[in-house]
Amino acid sequence: MDLVHALRGPDHRLLPAGGSKTGAAGSHPASRPGKNHQKRPAGAVGTGRKVIHVQIYSPGSHCRRPAAKTSPAADHQQQNLQAAEEERAKRVDALVDELAKRYRDNQISAAAAGDGWTTDRAVSLVFMEVKNSGVSSTEADYILGRVAEKLMNLGRFQVVERQVLDKLMAELKLSSSALADPATALKLGKVLSARVIATGSMVREKRNWLVSLRFIETETTAIKASLSTMMTGTEMAEIADQLAGKVAEKLRHTYPLQAKISSVDGEKAVINIGSQSGVVKGMRFNVLDERDIPLGQVTVTAVGKTESRIQAGKDAVPLVKGMRLREVQ
Repeated sequence: MDLVHALRGPDHRLLPAGGSKTGAAGSHPASRPGKNHQKRPAGAVGTGRKVIHVQIYSPGSHCRRPAAKTSPAADHQQQNLQAAEEERAKRVDALVDELAKRYRDNQISAAAAGDGWTTDRAVSLVFMEVKNSGVSSTEADYILGRVAEKLMNLGRFQVVERQVLDKLMAELKLSSSALADPATALKLGKVLSARVIATGSMVREKRNWLVSLRFIETETTAIKASLSTMMTGTEMAEIADQLAGKVAEKLRHTYPLQAKISSVDGEKAVINIGSQSGVVKGMRFNVLDERDIPLGQVTVTAVGKTESRIQAGKDAVPLVKGMRLREVQ
């Protein structure tokens, strides 16, 4: 509230301007009722011979300050954002209902059909149980959420939203401790169509952060990779960005992009993966023989959604349709 402050004496009466706290009642001329004394109007405060009207703003008051006006365009934008958020919430709820049914009915997603070599989709990942020490749950969620965002911005990783996982567990009445059970974690990962689940720990001691993660394949239940990294900093965003870079590097080495040549035009060719799998212009691939021995390198010159164009290097062997390629590490 905006208040006009006045000096009060021991008896809680308002003192006149320049008056003494120890003066007796009526000791000041202005405090002596005279013959022509007039009753002060409500809301007035006496200070000497003058009358000051005090206006107080309070909730519910008739003199409440008017709300700041917004433009029609801003109101329309806010309404659109609210509608989009409500629509997204509905989609998440519908997805959770479907996933919960699949979990209860044991309808586990099978691996996508392919040729056994080509990386025809982004690697899907879900962060399951990451225990924390010296880090609050809110801080840990923020860091992992930012890591997920950074990974997805690379275009070659898909990360299951934590909100979906939390809602699914609530729907299935599973506590967070249930994720410590490998069988439960793997089953949830498969239901969520995640190729990899990440579990581990996050420990903070002052400025030092130690993060240890294990990356487990849902299809084979094998630990495909592990990461243990020490970072220093006070800003959570900085720690999250460092961790995202280290996780991305580990996953790149663990799951390099693989492709096949689908058509050839001299030293140029087309391969059967594109941006949908994480290919970017300038990326280099090794051309492999039957024993996975590199025969030379090619460079991506143009990228489509499901295919890319490549150019053979000077040391590359003649390109042939069906040749296998693997991303250069």
